[in-house]
Amino acid sequence: MPWTLSRIRYATLNDARSISTIYQQSTQSAYQDFMSEAPIYSRLLDRLETFWVQKLAIPPKKEQRLLVAEYEGQVLGFVEIGAATYPEEVASESTGELHFLFVAPDFMGCGIGSRLLERATELLREDGYRQAILWVFSGNLQARRFYERQGWSTNGVERPDPALSFLETPPLEVCYTKPMSSQ
Repeated sequence: MPWTLSRIRYATLNDARSISTIYQQSTQSAYQDFMSEAPIYSRLLDRLETFWVQKLAIPPKKEQRLLVAEYEGQVLGFVEIGAATYPEEVASESTGELHFLFVAPDFMGCGIGSRLLERATELLREDGYRQAILWVFSGNLQARRFYERQGWSTNGVERPDPALSFLETPPLEVCYTKPMSSQ
C-alpha cells in the first residue's frame, strides 16, 4: 500500500463506527495473550459506538483531540491526545497525555501507528506541553516495544488499570513518558 497517499485528519461524528470497530478489533487482538477479558474488553468498558459519538461531539481543543488516519476513504487507525487525566500520579499541568492509539489489526506494521504518534506528538508540543505520558498494559509487549522505538521510556510507575477496577485482579499498566522539547 502506498501509505504516503494517506492523510491524518481530525475525526468527525461520521467516523464513530469505524473508530469503534477498530477499537474492538484491536483490543481483542492485542490483549488476547495477557487478558482473559480481551474478547469482551470494549463492551466491559462500554466503549462501543455511542462512547465514540459522545467524544466526537466535543470540538477538538487542547484538552482533547481525536485524529484518524485515512486511506482512500477508509479509517485505518486513530489517536486521542489531550490533558493528562491522572495528574496527581505522575503529571504536572505542563503534561499532555496520549489517551488512545489503535490501528486496525490488518494494517499494523504499515507505519500508520508511527504516523499517528508523530502527528500527536507535534500537536502536544504545539499545545505547549513540556512532556507527555501514556499508559500501556505491562503485558502488551508489542505496544511497549513500539513506544520504545519511538523514543518513549518508562518512568517505573505502575498501577492497576483504573477503568478495570471492577475486576478481581485488574491488569497492570506501565507509564511511559517523553519530553516535548523541539526536535
